[in-house]
Amino acid sequence: MTDTIFSPSQTQDWSRCPTYWDTKKRWEPLPETWTPERAIGLALHAGVARYWRAQMPGGREGAPLDPLQCATGSLKLEWPPDAPLAYSLEGAVRVLERLLEAFEKWVGVEMPGALPVAVERDFGESRVDLVTEEPDGLVVTDWKYKHNLPLDRVLYQLNPVERSHQAWHYIWRVGQEYSRTVSRFRLVLLIGAPRVAVRHTDFTVEPDALAAWLRRAEAKWGEMERMRMNQTPIYRREEGCHPYGEKHPCPFLDACWRLHGDERKYETLYNRRT
Repeated sequence: MTDTIFSPSQTQDWSRCPTYWDTKKRWEPLPETWTPERAIGLALHAGVARYWRAQMPGGREGAPLDPLQCATGSLKLEWPPDAPLAYSLEGAVRVLERLLEAFEKWVGVEMPGALPVAVERDFGESRVDLVTEEPDGLVVTDWKYKHNLPLDRVLYQLNPVERSHQAWHYIWRVGQEYSRTVSRFRLVLLIGAPRVAVRHTDFTVEPDALAAWLRRAEAKWGEMERMRMNQTPIYRREEGCHPYGEKHPCPFLDACWRLHGDERKYETLYNRRT
């Protein structure tokens, strides 16, 4: 086993393409026109976290803000003063209000009696949204905000969760922390448009499946570490050039295929990370 454990996001980047993973450390695409998806997503996470922290012992003490107040405060911090006129802060607040209302109704139906154990907590190199104690044991929940997701695309977003490296990494780390086997993983989509909705899926954790995931993850981390230490070449994985179809190319496609990895020329297309 390698001594280095890479975060889920780094491992997923490497699995997509080692060159993408390596280039992303130093470079980023030139900024595009600002859109509110990220700001609303961060605000929604803040509101959801406040909801669950209030359920913990002493969670309401010294923290008078309710979930919507927390979410709105976060949104205002993230909203730039020069935001395009096409986007309205007031309109985004109304979206947050409807999303949090839908979320609380969903919790009442799907998570009655769930007791929060950890909220927005770091477990090693992973930040886990929620760990709860439920009738079937310890459950890990991950929230994802989708700014605009037609309902006929929801199943596509939910179905692969049991094959998600991130999900298994969270399961493994939480199990280590509490010296218990996580019983279930739940993915929840909080959808802002075309209409507000909450959809979820989950799967039961099989110990043999977790052990199989860990063996393969350790093999990946070992190769990633050797690349990081320049002990083995960083290669290109061509399947990662258009991971979501021809309309969605890798942001570093030109770096690979037009500039041929010559970083002296990258500043014409990319910003160097600081």
